[in-house]
Amino acid sequence: MKTYERWTQAEDDYLRENVAILSNPTMAQAIERTNKAVQRRLNVIGATRVRTDFWTPQEDDLLKANYNLLTAKQLEKMLDRLPIAIRKRANALGLSFPDSRIRVWLDEARIPLMSDIQKGYLAGIVDGEGTISIHRVHPTGRDGQFRYQPIMSIAGTDIRLAEYLNVTLDATQNSHIRRRNRPQHKPQMVTGWYGYRCYPIIKLVEPHLLIKREQAQIVMRYIESRAQMPGYQLPYTDEQHELYERIRQLNLKGIPLT
Repeated sequence: MKTYERWTQAEDDYLRENVAILSNPTMAQAIERTNKAVQRRLNVIGATRVRTDFWTPQEDDLLKANYNLLTAKQLEKMLDRLPIAIRKRANALGLSFPDSRIRVWLDEARIPLMSDIQKGYLAGIVDGEGTISIHRVHPTGRDGQFRYQPIMSIAGTDIRLAEYLNVTLDATQNSHIRRRNRPQHKPQMVTGWYGYRCYPIIKLVEPHLLIKREQAQIVMRYIESRAQMPGYQLPYTDEQHELYERIRQLNLKGIPLT
């Protein structure tokens, strides 16, 4: 896998020619790069993904039959479509987000297998450079509405850390480079686990955390609370609102250490 090799003009041309018709995993396999490396390179060269081909009846049938059974990654691989395209098509077909997809992340089998040394190493990074929180996000086109999004993310200036997290713990594709205000500062690579998929990672490191253990416990309790509800889009409970406020206060800057 050509993780750190320079990108060639031929590779850039391949991405530009296929970004509209192929998924990142397909392109990554073809040029022997990681999915994350392909996404970052697409951003660098300004290649825009606009898939214009229609969904076939066969694809619709596959989506209908498997939407409630497979994970987002499995659907992406099966259909060779981007997650956002799958979600939009599912909405158009009237397919609802299955409640079981929340509960599946609480399965003990989802917790990665790591040595105590690895867990301690990861917990140290999270305590120092990590964020464990619940964000209040306002989706585009939904005026006045919001949703709570649990997250765990890690920021660093060394791309090797991001690659380690990608390979070892399947970090999300939302990894991105955060530019700094001062030119002498290196760009930060922010890698994280967004939504309910952060649960097994947080559960993995929670016993080893010193500074952010309370935040970890709040996020896990929030996800467990949502998983117990009979429907995915039900209104938030008083407890869930309270958990959001508690973790927001904990994460406010300027709180003195005690």
